[in-house]
Amino acid sequence: MDKLKGYILNLIPAGMVGVAVAVFEFLFLNRSSDLLRSSIIYFVFGAVIGTVSAGCYSWSKYKGFSTIQSYLVSMLGNGISVFILLMILRTHQAYGWGAVIYIILLTQVLGLLISYFENRYYNDINRSLQEKKENLSREQ
Repeated sequence: MDKLKGYILNLIPAGMVGVAVAVFEFLFLNRSSDLLRSSIIYFVFGAVIGTVSAGCYSWSKYKGFSTIQSYLVSMLGNGISVFILLMILRTHQAYGWGAVIYIILLTQVLGLLISYFENRYYNDINRSLQEKKENLSREQ
């Protein structure tokens, strides 16, 4: 159950990054696009890419990388995933390379914020558990 909760804690914000990309596309690239349809599609893409990014972060922490290095690995995974997706969707042909760069930058900033707040959330949980452990050892 905890793994599902952790996955949902990543899935929703990552999906919302996809919605932010859909809004960016609607506002700056194509006003005639269907915003609701795009938001749903990009929510799913964002959730998948967010899962890849979170996996990169977790893998790097498991391998003993520092937090900053883990953020960079996460950003690399995010950037590569977004770039591949944009190439598959042929965004560069429809809107140009400038749009691709803006979308990648947008996802990088929002992805970094998600990673930061998730890291902070889990550090708070670990700190709380450590304090409980110390309190229990003092009571004995």
